[in-house]
Amino acid sequence: LGRERVSAVLNLVAVGFVATGCSLVAPRASFGPSMLFVTAISTSTALGICAVVAAIELRRTARAFVAPISLVRVFAAIVVVVVVGMQLPWLGKLAVLAEAFVLAILYLAVLIGTGELGKHDLANVKKVLGKA
Repeated sequence: LGRERVSAVLNLVAVGFVATGCSLVAPRASFGPSMLFVTAISTSTALGICAVVAAIELRRTARAFVAPISLVRVFAAIVVVVVVGMQLPWLGKLAVLAEAFVLAILYLAVLIGTGELGKHDLANVKKVLGKA
C-alpha cells in the first residue's frame, strides 16, 4: 500500500508508549508479581492504543478492515484465555510452557467454537505446512 513510513512511525510510537508507560508504573510497584502485573497492563494498554490507531489508518488507506463479527469473536477468545490464565496456579518455570500450550489450545477451541475458524482455515494451515 506504500505506507511503510507510517507503519514505521506507528511502531516507533508503540515502543515509546511502552517505554514511557513502564517507566511510570514500574518504580511505584513492589518488586515481584506486582511489578510484573503493572508493566504487563501498561504494555497491553500502549499496544492496544497503537493497534486501534493502526486499524483506523488501515481502514483509511485500504478502505477495508476485518469484519466486525471477527473482532467480537477474537476479543471473546482473548477474554476467555486471559480469565482462565489468571486463575492458573504457579507450578514452576517448566510448567509455564505447558500452561501456555494449554491456553493456546483453549484460544483455538474458542475460535473454532464461535465459528471464526473452520474447515477452510484448517485446510489452509495444512497446505502451508505441506500436509495437504
